[in-house]
Amino acid sequence: MNDSYLEFDEDWDDAYDLQNLKKGKSSFNEGIALPRSIMKRLGIKSKWIDVTPSICRDNGGKMSDGVCKAKWSDAERICRASGRLPTINELEKVVTNCGGVSTKNKRNRSELWDKNRANQSYQKCYKSKGFSSSYYWSSSTYDSNSAWIVGFYDGYLLDNYKYYYSFVRCVRAGE
Repeated sequence: MNDSYLEFDEDWDDAYDLQNLKKGKSSFNEGIALPRSIMKRLGIKSKWIDVTPSICRDNGGKMSDGVCKAKWSDAERICRASGRLPTINELEKVVTNCGGVSTKNKRNRSELWDKNRANQSYQKCYKSKGFSSSYYWSSSTYDSNSAWIVGFYDGYLLDNYKYYYSFVRCVRAGE
């Protein structure tokens, strides 16, 4: 099987695999990631939730280029409306599952950032998962004044003051 696409034999009719696939899992490829268009056709809901403009604004955020942007405390409230704010590990996993290199707690970060910026496969992958190249809040605190964020363009994991604005993407409850 080629990693860049997923093929089904037209006679494929494995109800067990289909149920797992709808949960984002499959026995034939544990690391499966389907394009959103296919997920929609199969009735699969993503783990990731795009925040609606009304939920964003009603909970203290503001929309920027179709994405919710908020302070950290507002981001937590925004995500509680439909799920939860992701952990830094969940956001970091998007970076690494897309073929990027995590920069959390590593030296030579600028070299790693350059690798992520130049990696076209990585750039395409995180965007296909609905993320932009901007910074996204995590639920993981760094200290009493800061929380972890991820900048997807370069895979930059860093702390950010909680009163700054960053993008918000939520995770479905139970995921």
